[in-house]
Amino acid sequence: MQSKISLIKSEFFKQISRNIGWISIIYFLTLVFAIPLDILMTVTNEHKEFWVKDNLFQYNVGLQIILMISIPVLLAVFLFRYLQVKQSSDLYHSLPIKRTHIFHQYTLIGLLFLIIPVIATAIIVHFQHITWDLQPYFSVGDIYYWAGIMILINIIVYMGAVFIGMVTGLSIVHGALTYIFLLLPLGLLVLITANLQYFLYGFPQDYFLNSKMEYFSPLVITEQLNHQKVEPLVIWLYLMVSIVLYGLSVFLYKKRKLEAVSQALVFPILQPIFKFGTTFCSAFLVALYLGETQNQSFAWLIAGYIIGSFIGYIVAEMVLQKTWRVFGSFKSYFIYVGALAIILVALHLDVTKYEDKVPERSEIKSVHLSEHAYYYYSSDYQIDKLSLEEDQNIKFVQEFHKAIISNKNDVENESRNGRAFFAYELENGKNLVREYYINKELYKEFIKPIHESIEYKEANNEIFRLKEDVEFISFNPAGPTGRHAVISEPEDINEVISILKDEIYAASYDEMYNNKGFQSHISMKIDDQHGMDILFKPSYKKLEAWLKEKGLAEKAMVVEEDISHALVVEVSKLEMDKPEYAYSNEEIFNKMMKSSDVLELKDRNELQIAMDQSIDYYMVENERKKRYLVAFYFKNENYPVIRSFEDEFAPDFVKQFFQ
Repeated sequence: MQSKISLIKSEFFKQISRNIGWISIIYFLTLVFAIPLDILMTVTNEHKEFWVKDNLFQYNVGLQIILMISIPVLLAVFLFRYLQVKQSSDLYHSLPIKRTHIFHQYTLIGLLFLIIPVIATAIIVHFQHITWDLQPYFSVGDIYYWAGIMILINIIVYMGAVFIGMVTGLSIVHGALTYIFLLLPLGLLVLITANLQYFLYGFPQDYFLNSKMEYFSPLVITEQLNHQKVEPLVIWLYLMVSIVLYGLSVFLYKKRKLEAVSQALVFPILQPIFKFGTTFCSAFLVALYLGETQNQSFAWLIAGYIIGSFIGYIVAEMVLQKTWRVFGSFKSYFIYVGALAIILVALHLDVTKYEDKVPERSEIKSVHLSEHAYYYYSSDYQIDKLSLEEDQNIKFVQEFHKAIISNKNDVENESRNGRAFFAYELENGKNLVREYYINKELYKEFIKPIHESIEYKEANNEIFRLKEDVEFISFNPAGPTGRHAVISEPEDINEVISILKDEIYAASYDEMYNNKGFQSHISMKIDDQHGMDILFKPSYKKLEAWLKEKGLAEKAMVVEEDISHALVVEVSKLEMDKPEYAYSNEEIFNKMMKSSDVLELKDRNELQIAMDQSIDYYMVENERKKRYLVAFYFKNENYPVIRSFEDEFAPDFVKQFFQ
């Protein structure tokens, strides 16, 4: 004879099946539609080689993402709906069974209904894999990797929703707070780092926002699944977090008061935390918006913190009190605003001396210096490729860094046309990272010796790390010439590589960053997946002479004979309400054609000079300087190539015409 407890557990299963079984069925049918049905339609297509994916997450990826972030939350909300209804809550907790048993029963059965559709779908795809021989596209291991990651994401999102279900007494709040909770780590990271840049000079926002930030939220990582595998460390981390959330949920379920139904937050201690968090996040969000839209005006920043904190506080009170009549008490608001003000003042005064910190030489093991954090954290530019270890270079970097700090309030420094990203690897194993927007011309004397050093050149030019054999080298002119030069003989390839290395070693700072002229692209093919591109700089005279000797110069470069004529206009005389880089080549050309003051160049000598002095129109560094646009007409082409030059680099015959 069955015990009373067993009967109750059996009834629980039936009740849970009735409550959430339909969600599980819908989940399964949608997964079948998203993957097995798509595979069926693909393999029966006569052009299937163009449609079969190599990753199961690539099949209806948008639909899969929606399922991963919605079904677990929906299931948890319906599963624990009884906690938000007084009659149901009283009934369930009056039964002769422990609270913990009720929780385990509901949570684990819900998890089962969440996992079964994924496993069933994986079995169907496995059967399709065997039937249609899909091994060339994805393996059996890929099928169960998909199933494992789907289950992992489902579990952590589901456990997040279960945890929130233990602290709220309203279903609508349950759903909303779940998504806020799952996005909270990432949201706080973005808000805090984005606001710190306004108060701490040199704070490297991009570095923090791009350091695997997608892993901070399971909702965001779903967008990466179709083209990137999840790292094992993240898998273990998500599993551990899920276990912790399960344990916390059990604890909160036991402590939860039965009468706390229909309340936004059932634990009084959470209410001030919720109010402060909402006030804090709203203040930072509005300040960020106003700071970015009002050119980082300090007055607008302060207004953003005040307006945002007020909005956040009012919204939090409305949620907690379940009414819009919350304007009677602001005592706690002023406490929150006071705490926020203390934090902001401490940041503004830089009480930790963050802005002035430059490591001592004895503390530094190596240093990375570049123009963007991307070159530091990207897998394409590892630190061992871009780090400087020579004593002289490290001292130059320190001097450069100190000069930036000492000039932080200099008006001239406000004309920023570049970045400086510093990443010190210290002897104690820690890193010190800073990033600055700077006027590069002010710091040329500091940058020049670093960039001209052999160590820096070898670290920043991929050709010095070339170990594989190169299949061929292609010289592609920077214009619609319809020709290119290809070098495929191993002896010639090695000679070109050797010459290029010599040219890079010999180049001065100004020659390294000279963007004038129609610089050809040198492309090296290593294999089907790897290659290298290098710009053919005007200073590479040795390489130019080698090409002429081999009879390849005219194929490898744009020459004056390629151009029939050119038109020059002054930018200030055109109707342009945006910088020229915001327009397409065709749009700029149409505006040039409407100008009444146009210089036409036909003299071959003048054309050559204009070619040598011009730069790409989207590379203008100072929009306030007087500038000219020049349209080069290549022979047998309908549309010209648009380039430009600033007044100080413009040929004399151009300046004289527009005087």
